[in-house]
Amino acid sequence: MKDTLRWIAFLFLNVIVTVASAQQVEEFSLIRENAFILNPALTGSKGWLSGTATYRKQFTNIREAPYTAYLGLEGQIADKNVGLGGFFIQDQTGPTGQTGFGISAAYQFRFNQHELMNEDQVHYNTSTRHMLTIGLGISVMQYRLRADKLNPDVQNDPSLSTLRGAQYFPDASLGIYYQYREFFYAGFSVPQLFGLNIKYGATNGYSEIRKVQHINVLLGGKILFGEYERVALEPVAALRWVKNAPLQADIGMRVKFIKTFWVGATYRTKSKVLFDAGFEILKVGRVCYSMDFEVSKLRKDAGLSHEVTIAFVIKSAKKYRY
Repeated sequence: MKDTLRWIAFLFLNVIVTVASAQQVEEFSLIRENAFILNPALTGSKGWLSGTATYRKQFTNIREAPYTAYLGLEGQIADKNVGLGGFFIQDQTGPTGQTGFGISAAYQFRFNQHELMNEDQVHYNTSTRHMLTIGLGISVMQYRLRADKLNPDVQNDPSLSTLRGAQYFPDASLGIYYQYREFFYAGFSVPQLFGLNIKYGATNGYSEIRKVQHINVLLGGKILFGEYERVALEPVAALRWVKNAPLQADIGMRVKFIKTFWVGATYRTKSKVLFDAGFEILKVGRVCYSMDFEVSKLRKDAGLSHEVTIAFVIKSAKKYRY
């Protein structure tokens, strides 16, 4: 009974936050690894082929706690300045959830083409690029409401059986991304361009979830130190703005050693402190982990949040010596 009451109270607080700030866009702690799903302009910016798989579990002290699963694949097309990609995502929060897929495309404007030796051989090595990209994404999402998972005061309420349990909505996103080689990058994106509202109808009325445009900003880079550049600092800042809601900001720093493993920390305003670590495998694979500590007064007893990402990057379709 105590767990049920805690879940109902927690869900109620999250509904208030959702209505007030319209936070329907997914949120990740491993910002760098999962930036592609929020900004279509990143499509193809990592190399010839790149894939990401992420699983996020939030508030582990809560029964049926929210989770998010995400798969993404993107890359460049042959010898063109074009990137194509796609993703699949599932997000579940108690009685509500969403599942969907999307595709995206981006075009790259390259500024240092004549500075690179053997340009035809390093086409896919985008870490050395000075470029600007513009991207567009489209998606289709299924939104679900399971009445059997609700805990109403009146059991067997006939109005619950008339709720429309699943609905499908298209949407689009737009983004721009700037990169100065591996030393600095900046991204700007607007998910949920259409802003279609989701209505769940019943015999005595309906419930509505309002979808609004978000503005996401991502800034980061790399500062190299020491002999053979074996130590690197990787700062990152992410901003999220929604009309009539407080500005959310993530400010973080990673320290990377011998280009292989790293540790980092991030502060998310009025909400969380995030710690992450990871390592690279043969400069192709990456394994990343983040643990989130709630610092807000309303959520301290909700428990930790965990996020794991496994990713790979293939920078060239052929093996060249650079």
